[in-house]
Amino acid sequence: MVEVENSRRRELTACVSSGVVSVSSRWLCTAGLLLDSRAVVDGNRLTILNVKRADAQMLQCNASNIHGYLLASAYLNILGNASVT
Repeated sequence: MVEVENSRRRELTACVSSGVVSVSSRWLCTAGLLLDSRAVVDGNRLTILNVKRADAQMLQCNASNIHGYLLASAYLNILGNASVT
């Protein structure tokens, strides 16, 4: 589980992979976050900007090559509000 406060930036680097045969990595999610401009994928790193409560979801990294694939999963949990009014 990855926990982050509401309105903060969070960087995930769980998608580190290598192999004798070239490995490609991609991030998957359950709520469409990767289609949002606040989610930036740079190689194996996923950065989520201005995190919102609605971003809470299961995230997966898929590392694959011609021999198969591996999945790494993390649940993104959003904690409270960053500011109190």
